[in-house]
Amino acid sequence: MAKEWDPETVFDVFGREEIRGILALADEEPMSAEDLAARLSVSQPTVYRYIDVC
Repeated sequence: MAKEWDPETVFDVFGREEIRGILALADEEPMSAEDLAARLSVSQPTVYRYIDVC
């Protein structure tokens, strides 16, 4: 089921530097949450939370 996106939510999500970083890194090559967390200097739970938002 596709998520409904309103403009405010989209700007809130993509306004977060960490989410933009996750998307940019994942676009380069597949990465685990552990690798993303290490590259972005955030915790794995943070990566999972941000992935769930996208």
